[in-house]
Amino acid sequence: MLSIINLDRKYWERKMMKNLLRIKRWQAGLKQYELAEMLDCSSPYLSMVENGRVEATADFKKKAANALKSTVEELFPDKAQIRTY
Repeated sequence: MLSIINLDRKYWERKMMKNLLRIKRWQAGLKQYELAEMLDCSSPYLSMVENGRVEATADFKKKAANALKSTVEELFPDKAQIRTY
């Protein structure tokens, strides 16, 4: 039973990590293709970053933070920054 709880927590940590960019985009009222144009990247690449399939480059992270009026740390927090209960 304990291992299932740990697996669930890890699953939700990963899910939360990969969706912060998407959540901020939604809050800004932007469609994926609109943000992709602002960041000068393709919609498929943005989708892969939002879904955690690829690690965003440092340049991409800075552009995304500026476009969404946020910080790199807020959009892409380190695993150590995530609170686990």
